[in-house]
Amino acid sequence: MKPACLAALGVFFVPFTFAGQSILHWKPADGWRVRVERYFASRANDTQQKDQKRQVDKKRADSRQKLDTALSGTPGMPNDIALSLDPRLRIQMSVGELPTLDDILAALRAATGLEFVLGKNLQNHQPDMGRVLKHNVFAWEFMTSLAETDLVNGYWEKTDSGYRLTGKSRAFRLPTKQGGPHYALWLLFGVLLLLNAGVLLHRRMKTSPSCNIQR
Repeated sequence: MKPACLAALGVFFVPFTFAGQSILHWKPADGWRVRVERYFASRANDTQQKDQKRQVDKKRADSRQKLDTALSGTPGMPNDIALSLDPRLRIQMSVGELPTLDDILAALRAATGLEFVLGKNLQNHQPDMGRVLKHNVFAWEFMTSLAETDLVNGYWEKTDSGYRLTGKSRAFRLPTKQGGPHYALWLLFGVLLLLNAGVLLHRRMKTSPSCNIQR
């Protein structure tokens, strides 16, 4: 090939060679690289914040739904959860040692201002609450304890003025009537009178003339 042609080819390819090397060894400026990194980092932070906000909104919606379900009296929710979601029962109260059912119900009425009644089949329900000495305990915790003590399927039903305790009693006790021992004494006295009358009648029949004639 003629020298003139080689020189022409060299002039043609040399710029492309230097351009290719420049492209291969080119590095972006620091300012541009920082802006790109900040852009993608902000996009990642925005996505993470949106996910966190979505989770918080979902938890709030679930809590609101549970509260609405509990306050509406819809069956299916565990009784302790439903009671704990009622803000009227988040009142702290205290009871003394060895309380009765009536004592706890009276304390609940005084603390919350609500009405607490027993179902018709629980009028003689007398659970053994044991030795209880609790201070600053939420009202709904006492209610849960009552529903779980000596009751089968114990449940608090929401009423217009408060709550009603339902279930099947395992501590059903008939009330003792006042003056019961006096009735027993009168019964014993009546039996003794009948025995005495029988003995007197038997003796009279033995000593009567008709009995002597028959003999």
